[in-house]
Amino acid sequence: MQSGVTIATWIQAGAAAVSCIVTVVLVLLTKKYVKTTEAISRANSEQVRNALAAADRQRRARAAALLEEIRRIRSVLWPDQPTDGTPVLPRGAIPSVHHWLEAIIPSAAETDPRIVQFFLRLDRSLANLGVTMTGVAKEEQTLQQHKNGLEETRRGHPHLSAEQFATFSTAVDLKNAISLGQTSVTAARRQAELACAAVQADLNTLDGLLSPAAVVAAANAGISLQSSPDLREGTE
Repeated sequence: MQSGVTIATWIQAGAAAVSCIVTVVLVLLTKKYVKTTEAISRANSEQVRNALAAADRQRRARAAALLEEIRRIRSVLWPDQPTDGTPVLPRGAIPSVHHWLEAIIPSAAETDPRIVQFFLRLDRSLANLGVTMTGVAKEEQTLQQHKNGLEETRRGHPHLSAEQFATFSTAVDLKNAISLGQTSVTAARRQAELACAAVQADLNTLDGLLSPAAVVAAANAGISLQSSPDLREGTE
């Protein structure tokens, strides 16, 4: 009888020992699992932070590139832009947004959707400015032709006095044409000035939208970006 009790006691003791060992192993495994999970979590968090930082750098780099394009367009249109903001009709060909940057513009919506909106407006404004400047050139050419015709008519009739020439039918027609031509030139220039002001407004707005991100990108790259005072007008 005593021997049976002893065996049962040993069995219970063995079971308790096994249970204790299993408990210790489970605790160690759980602790290792927790540490592994924490390490994975930290690694994932670091990867997320790195990915967000990389995306932010890309957004700022795109903004800096687009800002430089804005300044290029402005410098082509108005190399000697007055500081009072008066619309000055550009000389030479009207530029357009460089095709290299067309792929960047849609992604700029991540920074501010209005950037895409105003680049579309700028594209339309530049096209309109080109049309109006063509109209100005055409009207000025026609006016100059009438003036040249009047001069040639005067040289072709040297025998006419000033009073006679003033009433000479061809001269009268040319003078009327010159008067109408001057009116047409004034109207065409007014349309071009309005188109010019629209381009300036779009450029100013884009400058204001792009500058904050571009300045940070330039600072990170060790570059100094300076915007002339007139770039800030119209963005406040």
